[in-house]
Formats: sequence, structure tokens, C-alpha cells
Amino acid sequence: MPTRKGFTLIELLVVIAIIAILAAILFPVFARAREKARMSSCTSNLRQLGMACLMYAQDYDEMLPVGYSGGNWCAVGASWRQRVVPYVKNTQIFVCPSRSDGVVRCPAGSPIPRLGTYGINSYIGEVGSVGLTLAGLQQPAETFLLGENNDGDWVVEPPQGVCSDAIWPSPGWVYFRHFEGAVWAYCDGHAKWLSRNASLENDCRLWRRFK
Repeated sequence: MPTRKGFTLIELLVVIAIIAILAAILFPVFARAREKARMSSCTSNLRQLGMACLMYAQDYDEMLPVGYSGGNWCAVGASWRQRVVPYVKNTQIFVCPSRSDGVVRCPAGSPIPRLGTYGINSYIGEVGSVGLTLAGLQQPAETFLLGENNDGDWVVEPPQGVCSDAIWPSPGWVYFRHFEGAVWAYCDGHAKWLSRNASLENDCRLWRRFK
């Protein structure tokens, strides 16, 4: 009877080595593709939230929502998030998909988000008891409206010491979670990714082009 020849130990080791090499090459590619998809979803989130802020402004004498004005996180109209909820269909868009935890609501079961991963530009949202007017935006296509933070604060702001007048403490600092950059919604309604350097260049000019 003819004998059947199996794989030798050397052949098996070679196959295993080839599979390991392919896995080492492909896993980072897959991880990058997955993060790219999450960044696209984050861009969509911020585009929707930016448009919600602009729709809010159209209903309130062209005043953009203030960052925070409530006595506590759950007060009516406490932050820009509560103010724009009527203009969005899904409050999960307040959280970047690259962050594992979800929206913290107040009270339990309420559609009003208390925390998220996006904040309003501190130069726009922290201007007093009323928001900045659309008429005050001299270059809306080159001015940040919303950006990414990592601590649930209602604003996003430059790190202390990076910009000449960035003197705030760490809560609300911009978080560069996508390929050493962050996604931004601009005051004209569009949203896009910028690198860390581009986000902070020229003394953070994109934060305050309305001045």
C-alpha cells in the first residue's frame, strides 16, 4: 500500500512563522483602519452638533449657546449640550466612538446629556451669561466652534501655556485622540480633522478668529 507523507516539523514551523509575520504586518493595518472609521464617525458627530448649535442660534436671535450657565450639571439649560438636545436625534453623538464610556445622563433615564467628550470653544462659550452672536463671527469658516476634550467639561480650550492667553486649569483641555490630531466643528457648519500643530499654530488663531 502507498504510504502517505505528512508535514515535517520544520515545515510546520515555517508555516507558523509565516502566519506570525503576516499577523504582525496586518494587525496594525487593521487597527489603523478601525481608528480611521472611528474618526469618520467622530467627524459626523461634530458636524451634526455644530449644525445643531447653528440651528439653536437661528431660533435665539442668532446667539450661539453659552458653555455653561446652570447651578449644577443637571439644571435646565445648564450647558450647551442641554440647549442643543432638541436639535439632535441621538444623544450618543455627544461621545467620540474612540472613547469607551458613554453619555452620562441626568437624571437617570433622561435624554439630557450631562457629560460627553466634546466641548464648545471656550473663547465662544465662556463670554458671559449670553452667547456670542453669529454676526460677531468675522471668519466662521476658520473659527473653531466645537472640539474634543477627554473629561466631560462643557468647553474645549488650549492647554495652559500653549497660547498667550490660555490660563485655564486642565479640565476642558483639547484631547488629540485621532492620529496625533483632533476633529473640529467650525462656525460655518463644516467639520474636519487637524493635527495637533495645526490646531495650536499661530498662537491658537483658529480659536479666536472672530476677534
